[in-house]
Amino acid sequence: MNPEGPTPPRSQPPEQPGTREAERLFQSALDLPAAERTAFLDARCPTGSPLRAEVEELLSHFDQAGDDFLATTDRRQTVTSELARERSSVGPYPVLGRLGEGGMGEVYRARDPRLDREIAVKVLPRVVADDAEWQAQIQREARLLASLNHPNIATVFSLEEHEGEQLLTMELVHGETLADRLARGPIALGDTLIWLQQVASAIEAAHKKGVVHRDLKPGNVMITDEGRAKVLDFGIASSIRTDSTAGNARHAGTPGYMSPEQIRGEPPDPRTDLFAFGSILYECITGRRAFPGDSVAAVVKSTLEREVDWKALPSSVPDRIVNVLTQCLEKDPVARTSVMARARRPLEEELTQRSHVPTGGAGLESVPNNLPTPLNSFVGRGSERAQIESALYHSRCVTVVGSGGSGKSRLALEVARGSLANWTDGVWLVEFAAVDDSNAVPATIARTLGVPPHAGRSTLDTIATFLEDRHLLLILDNCEHVLELAADSVDQMLRSARGVHVLATSRERLGVSGEHLIPLPSLGLPDSTTGMTKDLGTIRESEAIRLFLERSRSAGVDLDVTADNADVIAEICRSLDGIPLALELAAARVKVLALDELAERLNDRFRILSSGSRTALPRQRTLRATIDWSYDLLEEAERVLFRRLAVFSGGWTLRAAEDVCAGERIEGWQVLDLHTRLVEKSLVELDAAKSEGRTRYRMLESVREYAHHRLGEVGESNELQERHGRYYLQRSEEVATHLRGPEQAMWLSSLENEHDNLRSALSYLVEHDPDAGLRLATALGRFWAVRGHWKEGRRLLRRAIEAQPHGDAGEAMAKAICWAGTLARMDGDIAAAKPLFERSLGMAKEVEDRRTMATALSNLGHLCHMQGDYTVARQRYEECLVIRRELDDLHDIATSLTSLGSVLDALGNSTEAERIFEENLAITRRIGDLPLVSTALVNLGRVASYRGDYRKARELSDEALRITKEIGDRRLLAQALQSRGAIAFQEEDYDTAYEAYSESLALREQLEDRRTAGHSLAGLGYTACLRGDFDLARQHLHDSLSAGRETGDLPGVSYALSGLGYLASELGDLDESERCLDEGLRLALRSGDLLVTVVTLEGLGTVHCGRGDSPAAVRYFAAAETIRDRVLVPMSRYAQRRRESCLDRARADLGDDRFEIEWNEGGSTPIEALVKDPETP
Repeated sequence: MNPEGPTPPRSQPPEQPGTREAERLFQSALDLPAAERTAFLDARCPTGSPLRAEVEELLSHFDQAGDDFLATTDRRQTVTSELARERSSVGPYPVLGRLGEGGMGEVYRARDPRLDREIAVKVLPRVVADDAEWQAQIQREARLLASLNHPNIATVFSLEEHEGEQLLTMELVHGETLADRLARGPIALGDTLIWLQQVASAIEAAHKKGVVHRDLKPGNVMITDEGRAKVLDFGIASSIRTDSTAGNARHAGTPGYMSPEQIRGEPPDPRTDLFAFGSILYECITGRRAFPGDSVAAVVKSTLEREVDWKALPSSVPDRIVNVLTQCLEKDPVARTSVMARARRPLEEELTQRSHVPTGGAGLESVPNNLPTPLNSFVGRGSERAQIESALYHSRCVTVVGSGGSGKSRLALEVARGSLANWTDGVWLVEFAAVDDSNAVPATIARTLGVPPHAGRSTLDTIATFLEDRHLLLILDNCEHVLELAADSVDQMLRSARGVHVLATSRERLGVSGEHLIPLPSLGLPDSTTGMTKDLGTIRESEAIRLFLERSRSAGVDLDVTADNADVIAEICRSLDGIPLALELAAARVKVLALDELAERLNDRFRILSSGSRTALPRQRTLRATIDWSYDLLEEAERVLFRRLAVFSGGWTLRAAEDVCAGERIEGWQVLDLHTRLVEKSLVELDAAKSEGRTRYRMLESVREYAHHRLGEVGESNELQERHGRYYLQRSEEVATHLRGPEQAMWLSSLENEHDNLRSALSYLVEHDPDAGLRLATALGRFWAVRGHWKEGRRLLRRAIEAQPHGDAGEAMAKAICWAGTLARMDGDIAAAKPLFERSLGMAKEVEDRRTMATALSNLGHLCHMQGDYTVARQRYEECLVIRRELDDLHDIATSLTSLGSVLDALGNSTEAERIFEENLAITRRIGDLPLVSTALVNLGRVASYRGDYRKARELSDEALRITKEIGDRRLLAQALQSRGAIAFQEEDYDTAYEAYSESLALREQLEDRRTAGHSLAGLGYTACLRGDFDLARQHLHDSLSAGRETGDLPGVSYALSGLGYLASELGDLDESERCLDEGLRLALRSGDLLVTVVTLEGLGTVHCGRGDSPAAVRYFAAAETIRDRVLVPMSRYAQRRRESCLDRARADLGDDRFEIEWNEGGSTPIEALVKDPETP
């Protein structure tokens, strides 16, 4: 069985009769104005005929794309005609020849007189330079090109303006285009694989930078004289993250390589390039176009409608390559692969199996070298490999720096093997690992190169003379312990021999002039949210996981990622920081330990990872040994700081390091310099993922654990933990004062970055200084609430409260208990929350802490609100608001207004609620409290949708979404998404509604908020019902009902029951519909929820209409109308049509007089009288 999916049938359906005639007519019609096309077609093919249908379908494709598709072509022709003239110079550059047309410009071969080199110059024509849109695009091209530093992408040098012309200067690539090569027929599979692997690597690097090429084709791929592929002309490239809506930008591209969605004018994304890549790969293998045609119309039709001729593929093409083609050439972008790595990797695997070197290149046997044969496969590092290759092209000394075990040596060797053809006099590996005396460095280099000693001259002088006329690459491996002599040797060799390049590996930089430094990070890891919600294929893409799986298989264990083991494999790889040495050592243990056992035992990683290769040097055999080696190379002051930094968890700032680590043996002013040296020695690294404007640092967890052991050995652990705890207490109390202002997003992020440190500090303080621990836990209450850390916050607050020796006394305790209640409420644990709020209220009254009294009252109101007791909730909110107005705290006043407005809205007083929401929004905008601004916007959007003003509702909802994403409040983001779904539902935009509800549900499930997840499920159920997916609707609504009952959410239960009633009605089960709606109505009346009351009454009216009981139907609709007359209750367009249909049928059945009698009776009957007794059959 093919593990990557079935191989497609290698056949193609025959071309249908009439197709050629349809294309001819289409081309002729396309040349006419749109208004004349119908008459033209009427004269040549009758309406309704298959030929007419085919032509009209082709025209419709261009109508979807718009006139811009053709306008782009016309405009380029205008540009070309202007440029097609002979020139002796472009700007300051003498022209040596014309290279051709590129994206939006003419390209010349020219000489740069300043640097005495040949370059390519692209000229932006004046007709385009005067157009702001196109001028902006060419400037964007320059910036994008400059950001793509890759050996398979033509390098951009500058963007210049001369005498009104804009010039883009670029690397001149010598060779022929892939299109020129294809003109001679199919390309050998080996050459195809290596060239297309390089193209894939280039496009993958572009995608990582957020760039889509959008015009990838053989004419934009150059095969250099050295046999390397170079991707050219990102001239119409666009940023993936830019919502490009300009027509010309959307339709740029070359038919035959453009994807179907690109032809239709849809915004581009990486899948656009994947389709083009597949088209090129197919053409290289077969020598024919994937989508042929003798006109633009024919090519477009082929791309949009016809299957690729799989029969044209030679039978010798491996299945894995066929699978790449089928995945890339999917016409449906949803089904097409979107990750270039998935296209690149099978090509690399096939190349590894074949050990192919491209035509014109050189193999291991033909280029002098001493490179060892690899004993196992090389995994990952595509990006770093490309960086090193590019750096070697531009710089003569490249140093790869990284921590021990990061794979520096293996990566350098892989780069060397791949670049053998570039070095006439070979590639030579000089290994310093076993060199104990740094003075032996020159002799080791000489011995490797075979340079004999020369009497009266130093070894370095002799080497320099030997290298003078040679063109070679020297790999200096493991330089960190012989740094000074290695640097001196490199400096002298580079000065004496212009053809020599050096690739060094070290745990710190050499420090020579012109050195290009490439830090080597750990292997890529699955993100921390990866788990069952993620595609297993995505998890397998992680470099760390790929290495772990590969080495496990080498150890004899047939291991793969499955739904059952994905989480534990990801945990193992994350626990080991993606360090290659650690992963390989762990993989060797899979033979004797189950994955769960291995993950658990990694808490003592230095014991479990203690058996490495017997042939490696002692310091490279185990994880501990490789870190020992780095530690032993440190000076004493560096060791002191290294040990002390272990007190931090999850990283630190320089300010934190200075405050916590300075003291005996290290002065504060020394920390910066010592810290810098630890970074240079690869024991500390920048934490780019958490920097956000302030530089952060971290240790790999294995390094931190090692340092922690060393800290314990010198007896400084307790002192450092005390300093650490005090620092983060002070820091948290300082930040807490900023958590409700306009910069709260920044402050919340700063606490999120420090969360591991805060946990550690709190744990220490609770045990050693309970009062300080309580202060820290209280200061973190709002952070835990806003960022959704409800369960963890509850647990830690409970520990801090229980550690207090003073019982229930004091203002601090009242606040802490109130925060504990708040987190319990947000976690849906109402039973636990209520006594906490009551206890906090009592304590606050005793100490006359009116602020905490108001907070406790507000929260007690929230509990009543959640349980459907709106009347009591309103009383609590109003009591709270009185106190807060007395205290004159605008933040707290705004919070109370939010709550009071919401309960008034639920009680049906939407007019008063809207007034309160408007006041609330004005206050929150003034004080910059973004969470409250977001909530006010959601509330006002809801009221606007009640009034049918959907445009305003969408605007308010979209602003709320933007704010919640900015501040990272998942709870409020879920709330805003729920609101967006409700608005779309009322507008009958069910796809948007379902998507918004689904995103809301995902967030609430992450937060484990079962109560509000039930609300999202209800929205999904109602939406699925109206989309006609009744089974899915039933599942969602039953899940919503279960969530409401489990959490005591009375309004949620009644709303889910109403949905089930509507669903049963749609399915024709009127008895079940009536049962559900009756129960929902009883619960809605008990809570005072007028919205659900109206929904259920109108649902019951529909049931009776379906039964033919027109009098009852009219009475239920009339009862609902009496509520609508008093309060604002939303009605979707679908519900409005259904209501009007039922009432029209009833009027026709009863006549006007009887209808009015029943209507009046329904309107005057107490609603409670309409509720059917559940005991009555």
